[in-house]
Amino acid sequence: MSSALQNVCDFLHLLQQRERAFNSSDSDPGEKQPTLIFANALLRSALQRKRNWPLPLQLAVVGPTQSGKSSAVNLLLGRRLAEASPLAGHTRYAHGFVSGEMTTESERCLQSLLPGWRQVAPESPGEGDIFSLTRTGMDSSFLGTVCIVWDTPDFDSVGSRSYRNTVPEICALADVLLLVVSREKYADRSVWRMLRLVAPLGIPLIICLNKIEQADEAALRASLENRLQAESISPIAILSLPYVERAGEMLEKTGAAQHLRTALAGLLDRPAASRTVERLMAYLNQYWSEWTTPLRRELAARDFWEHAIQAGIDEAVATYQRECLENPRYAYALQRAILRLLELLEIPGIAVALTNVRSVLTWPARRLQALFKSRFPGKNPGGEEQEARVLKEVTAHLLIGLQQKASERMVAVEDSNQAWWRELLTLLNRESSAIGTAAQTAVVNYQADFEAEIEEASQRLYRHLQQHPTTLNGLRAARVTTDTAAIVLAVKTGGVGINDLLLTPAMLSITSLLAEGAVGSYMKQIEAELKQRQLAVMQKVLFQDVLTQRLLNLPHAIPESRCYAISQELLEQAEHSLKALTRS
Repeated sequence: MSSALQNVCDFLHLLQQRERAFNSSDSDPGEKQPTLIFANALLRSALQRKRNWPLPLQLAVVGPTQSGKSSAVNLLLGRRLAEASPLAGHTRYAHGFVSGEMTTESERCLQSLLPGWRQVAPESPGEGDIFSLTRTGMDSSFLGTVCIVWDTPDFDSVGSRSYRNTVPEICALADVLLLVVSREKYADRSVWRMLRLVAPLGIPLIICLNKIEQADEAALRASLENRLQAESISPIAILSLPYVERAGEMLEKTGAAQHLRTALAGLLDRPAASRTVERLMAYLNQYWSEWTTPLRRELAARDFWEHAIQAGIDEAVATYQRECLENPRYAYALQRAILRLLELLEIPGIAVALTNVRSVLTWPARRLQALFKSRFPGKNPGGEEQEARVLKEVTAHLLIGLQQKASERMVAVEDSNQAWWRELLTLLNRESSAIGTAAQTAVVNYQADFEAEIEEASQRLYRHLQQHPTTLNGLRAARVTTDTAAIVLAVKTGGVGINDLLLTPAMLSITSLLAEGAVGSYMKQIEAELKQRQLAVMQKVLFQDVLTQRLLNLPHAIPESRCYAISQELLEQAEHSLKALTRS
């Protein structure tokens, strides 16, 4: 059970961190964030109680602004230690008053229950995730054992938006809660929101109606009891403290004050067993959907993005196949293999003589070969290979299509993740140029590396031709005729007509010979294998390793301060643990 509890705790802690990162402190989080903060604190408390609980008893005094929380704390402590003020929002962080000594183990435990909080000296300035501890004596305390009484910030003033969410974490520590309200504040929405927050866990609760005129007490109590009954909230008691008009009158000497001290001491002397795992699980299940819905929407947006990428990649691959591999006028790899095959068909003796003739021509052999290759089908008039051109175009089309989809989602009224899509589109626009450059580099590298595949195919063709001597001799004869005709043409024209080499009848005869009979069937097999290999290599080095990976990584580059960045697997693990805890 502890492992499952820890899994749920870790997940909700991460969810809370993300919530706090991209919800500004001056925004009103409504109901959701306090329940998440409270649940996280409850989980930490439950885990610590299962292991060891070295902390003294905890009493949290909470209430709206100017309700008299600090005065009530002083009343319980028997001395004026909590600084009270008529100004709203005077207490801006939690002040703990310890009626005894805190052990090192207790201090470590408290720090683990308030992760990220910083302890400061009493009366230090500041607000939010900080706390102070003041040691007090046992002589005047309302309790005969060590206890921490927490004076907490208000949770309802306009200024409290930056620190009000610290109150639920202190409430989660408490063995007993004291809610202090005045006649002006007991019906405020913030008070009832706090009651709804803490009531389901069954933490013993006393409500103190503070600064109450005796004539108004019965009516106020009846009104409060009716509202509590309607909300199904059952406090241990509703007690009152009178309004003291004259400064000389001492509140702590009144019977009402003594009654409050006695009631709280009785509750703390016998900590209730109502704080159970079952109640905690019911609370988690009650709010789980509300907490995780925004995350699920972000995960759905990421799924949409991944499907859009896959659809774009599939379209790009289909275009590449259609324009390059299935185009009957284009057989890039096979043509390169045939070219290499023809080089292998040089006849000993004649080849040497031809080389000698070539060496004195205006067109050296290497230039002759370069022009020969430049006229090969598969290259456009500008010299750019069709394959490279097609791949450049499909890459650009893919990026433009994804930019359009992201723009549409960003402005879609029904999409609640418009901010996420805005961040993604910004990254996509910024990275598109680099992705396009990386794609072109991958194509160049692929074509260079694929030369080995072409060489191996030409060697296979040559070995196959060796098993068909008639065709081989015919090809050699045609090659001799072609070389001779090319050199004669080069001599006559000074090299000007060499680009028409492939149009000579001799070269056409080579093509006819290769297409005939068993050699033709084998050549088709080689062509099919080359195209299949081309497709497989291109899918990996370009479509997968460059385009897909870079595009899929874009959401991971969105700053964690602007998104949840929590995986589907982590959500599923947490839900599995929650179900296991609920069943146990």
